[in-house]
Amino acid sequence: MSGITDEIAQRMLEQPFPRSGDFAELGAVVTTALAIAVLVLVIGGALLGERRLSPTAASALGVLGLCVLPVFMMLFGAYTTVEGSKSVEFCHSCHSAMNLYVSDMEDPASASLAAVHYKQRWITQHECYRCHADYGVWGSADAKLRGFAHLYHWLIASKTALGEEQIHTYRRYRNQICLDCHAGGADFLTSGRGVHLMIARNLVERDPDTGAEVTSCMTCHAPAHPSLESWRSRG
Repeated sequence: MSGITDEIAQRMLEQPFPRSGDFAELGAVVTTALAIAVLVLVIGGALLGERRLSPTAASALGVLGLCVLPVFMMLFGAYTTVEGSKSVEFCHSCHSAMNLYVSDMEDPASASLAAVHYKQRWITQHECYRCHADYGVWGSADAKLRGFAHLYHWLIASKTALGEEQIHTYRRYRNQICLDCHAGGADFLTSGRGVHLMIARNLVERDPDTGAEVTSCMTCHAPAHPSLESWRSRG
């Protein structure tokens, strides 16, 4: 038996259970190991030199330490950075702009769509990213490119970055992001006496002029987050 008490165990279950051993952690370990290997090869090659190594061996160590391993280190480092930027903690690091959204999401008393998903654990990790990035390779790439725009606003201290002005999505929220998780679910299909099946065509068919679905999920399930005005009124 471990030394965990019932009280500690209960507190552990009252909040999202921490995960470990994912690919992001592996990427961080591999990147660090490659960085150490590069330093060892570069310093070792400089100390030993051609006096103790043959010209061929010295050249091989130089190419390995200065060309080959750094490429893999950059690849693993970039992967680790991308994976790390999917976390709620990363999004929340921009406190002025994102504090109200993350705080509301983690508020057990909130009835916003984000808070309900978080409380019910319908999304078990990367909650912000899962709902704000389209699926597939291009969806992830688009989300990361938009991240550079967010960084720009943060660097120039724009009103949205400072939390002084309401943030808006770049385009109308796509039903596909919701349906990717909910479509096919028993509760989704039977909810409201099958209302989703009744309006199925509107949920999946797109308006030829706007390219958006005829009826947005947000029409019935908003607000996803509180507005800046309503958040200020709480305080």
